[in-house]
Amino acid sequence: MTDIIAAPGPVGFLGLGAMGSGMAATLARNGFTVKAYDLSEERRREFEQATGQAAATSPTDALSDVAAVVLMLPDGHFVRRALLGEGDGARPIAVSRPDMLVVDCSSCAPSHTQSLAVELRELGFAMVDSPVSGGVPGTRAGTLTMMAGGTEDAVRRADAILRGMGRTVFHTGPSGSGHAMKTLVNYIGTSQMLLDFEALLIGQRFGLKPETMVEILNVSYAKNLSTEIVLAQQILSQRFAHNFSLALATKDARIAAETAEAVGFGETTPRHFARVLGDALEAMGDTDLTRVYQYLDSLWGRQSASSRPEEQP
Repeated sequence: MTDIIAAPGPVGFLGLGAMGSGMAATLARNGFTVKAYDLSEERRREFEQATGQAAATSPTDALSDVAAVVLMLPDGHFVRRALLGEGDGARPIAVSRPDMLVVDCSSCAPSHTQSLAVELRELGFAMVDSPVSGGVPGTRAGTLTMMAGGTEDAVRRADAILRGMGRTVFHTGPSGSGHAMKTLVNYIGTSQMLLDFEALLIGQRFGLKPETMVEILNVSYAKNLSTEIVLAQQILSQRFAHNFSLALATKDARIAAETAEAVGFGETTPRHFARVLGDALEAMGDTDLTRVYQYLDSLWGRQSASSRPEEQP
């Protein structure tokens, strides 16, 4: 049994995007020495300004002489390349300490995570897949929910790191289970938002006032996070700035559909929503997820819902 990895670590960190930057800074604020790296020089500089710590100079630097490495990358393909490289070339992880723990907080396909965990184990490295929920504000406040998959020993070793970024840690089961749980969280949240968008459009075409609809939804059985923080704030205001990309939502929906099909579900709602988001991405390009409302509005092929018909007597 290996000791828990406590502050100061050190801990490597790969990926300083919208989520990763807050997570790395919070980990540093909670006493860890963080060797953070991102391809963007600007993001590395922002990390240094936020934490007073030096960023890593390269991915190899972030993987060298650290007790653990946290990855927050776009998907499992990026994670695999960051650790194992491509083709017959040198494996980046070869520079790491033999007891280094891999903590993948990215949103990845569970099946890919399972196979990666096996490959890493064959090389002597333990892995925890621990995607997060709580959004960008949660990364900065340290209030994320961490869904950790892996052996009991690996999750125990990662506990202080996970609690250095989040408030609540759930051990979901073996490798891949954290990513499976995150996939379902994403599926429920995004599909609920799309249902809310469609309901708003249908109601307006029937002559209902959207403001009244939102008020009623929020005091009814249909109340959810989307009705509370998206419909009025982003859709009715026409801000369309929820700060989550359509491309990432489409990727997450595809993973949900593939996960459903992998366990025996066929032509189901996960595939339907993946198709809707994929079509929207093709039509609109990468944009804010909330602009899917405009895409759905356009499918009627008639006046936009914002131009409601006159009230009937």
